[in-house]
Amino acid sequence: MNARLITTLLGVLYFCLVTVNASGRTWHINPEGTADAPTVKAGLDSAAAGDTVLVGCGTYYEHDILMKAGVCLRGEPGFPPRAILDAQQQHTLMMCYAAGNMATLIEGLTLTHAGAIAIDISGSGLTVRDCVFRDNPIQNYVVGVTFGSPTFYNCLFHNNFNEDHGSAPVISVAYMFTQPVFSHCTIVDNSAGVSMNMDGGITIENSILAFCRDGYTFGDDEMPGPLILTCSNFFGNHAGGDAVIAAYGSACFSADPQFCGIRGSRNFYLQSDSPCAPGNHPAENACGLIGALPLNCGKVDVEMKSWGTIKSLYTKDK
Repeated sequence: MNARLITTLLGVLYFCLVTVNASGRTWHINPEGTADAPTVKAGLDSAAAGDTVLVGCGTYYEHDILMKAGVCLRGEPGFPPRAILDAQQQHTLMMCYAAGNMATLIEGLTLTHAGAIAIDISGSGLTVRDCVFRDNPIQNYVVGVTFGSPTFYNCLFHNNFNEDHGSAPVISVAYMFTQPVFSHCTIVDNSAGVSMNMDGGITIENSILAFCRDGYTFGDDEMPGPLILTCSNFFGNHAGGDAVIAAYGSACFSADPQFCGIRGSRNFYLQSDSPCAPGNHPAENACGLIGALPLNCGKVDVEMKSWGTIKSLYTKDK
């Protein structure tokens, strides 16, 4: 993990655990609308910098949710995240604009069925952690980033598709001074990969990008910005991007990630002999875990285990 990411995560952790507990309020949200605010959107509207909006397990049929700078939006623990934001294919699901360097966090949510974009980010140092982006019918892209450097950590992107079989990307990065970080993410079984244009760059580390079906792995139109790739696996993607990325990325490679489940099962845990498992790197690089999920081909009680607990399982197999 690079120094910039460690600094960002420590800053967010300090903000959420210290500042919020000292002076902020927690706004509880439940699907029945009977808690502190009737909806997630209303909770964010009511919250101030330093507050936490805690979303209970259940499905929330909302869209055009505007994230507020300095607020922690957090789902109750569990994997997959059982606090689900469902846009019902209407418009953009979430937006985060002009958060600057304030410690702003989205954690432990499932974002699904966005009509246009799942999360649109501009001018923000937002951190998105332990989230799942799934089943979004891509019209534009799932994640759009302009003029900002957000961090996505331990996130899973799967089954996001373009109904017209086009090459709409999962992640779109545009304009100079834009350099999002995707660390320990799994991006798999989507219609396309990542598009960079107009001097936009991206950092991908300890991540899996596999089986992008109808599009390209990376776009390179209009003078893309810095492409920083480390300790990541690019496999089975359209248009031959795997070989190029494996050649130019530091400690990157192209090999079957060997997920526990067969294609279509949505089981993205790793087999014990996966090249993405700690100690199994094909070139024997010390990358540690690659991807969002650890070794665990057995049954997992998703009702009782948090994402952090599940990730700790891989250390027990050593």
